[in-house]
Amino acid sequence: MKTVKIILVVFAIFLALIIIVGIIGMFIKKHCKKKKDAQKEITFFVNGGKNIPSIVVIAGKEIPTLPTPIKDGYSFEGWFIDKALQTLFSLSTMPNNNITLYAKWKGLTLEEFINDIPMEDVEQAILTQIKKQREQRKIEAKDFSSKKSTEKKNSETSGKPRPAKKLTPAQKAKQKEKLAEQKAKQKEKEKLAEQKAKQKEKEKLAAQKAKEKEKEKLAAQKAKEKEKEKLAAQKAKQKEKEKLAAQKAKQKEKEKLAAQKAKEKAKLTQQKNNQNKSTPSLNSKVEEKDMPNEALVDESNNLELNIQQDDVSLDVVENKNEEN
Repeated sequence: MKTVKIILVVFAIFLALIIIVGIIGMFIKKHCKKKKDAQKEITFFVNGGKNIPSIVVIAGKEIPTLPTPIKDGYSFEGWFIDKALQTLFSLSTMPNNNITLYAKWKGLTLEEFINDIPMEDVEQAILTQIKKQREQRKIEAKDFSSKKSTEKKNSETSGKPRPAKKLTPAQKAKQKEKLAEQKAKQKEKEKLAEQKAKQKEKEKLAAQKAKEKEKEKLAAQKAKEKEKEKLAAQKAKQKEKEKLAAQKAKQKEKEKLAAQKAKEKAKLTQQKNNQNKSTPSLNSKVEEKDMPNEALVDESNNLELNIQQDDVSLDVVENKNEEN
């Protein structure tokens, strides 16, 4: 009996656990469903542009800034909620349903297309556009040839050859006009690319010439400065030489004057000695002595005045040389 009771208790506990786990699982599923129901998706139909992945936004929350698609040769005009591209998308909060948006494009003119591209990438963009057109023509030619081959096969199998569609003269004229327009556009693109390449080359050459002229100007300025420095150095040397020459001349002049003074003094002393040695009478001697001595004194004074004047004139000449 005890074992039966234990088994029943264990079984009851096991059933209770299963029920609890089931309730928890149901709650989690409901919660996840609510979350999934709250998450809404915005899908983007780019109409020939580069694909953009869809984004998930919770209902009732603010819609983030929408991505901008890219399409070669076209400008993007906005996201619309209908295929006819009549109603512009203007919601700021996410509704309780999924949204599909359609991109609207406007074809660029040749000038707008080239101006929209950087100068460095114009040639590359034109080349890539030409390659794309060639690839598209190849694909169209392959499709046309495959269609023709299927038509031949069908005609061979049916036994009745299908007549080829004949174009009317108006259709042929239209085809020719289209081909001529395409060729003209292609030539126009090539001309613009060549003109831009030439313009770049001219700008480069002009910049190089300007740099060369600037270098030449700087070199000429440096040469002039060096010439001025040389002339200034030569003038300074010349002045130094003139100063030395003036000093030497002054020194020589002083030496001459000193020699003259010495000679004059020697003459005066000799004359005095001669007079003292002479033997006339005393009165006559006194008279004779007084007269020549006075004359000698006057002569010596005149010599000293002349020497002083010469010194002054030499100083004035030297000062003038120094000022020059």
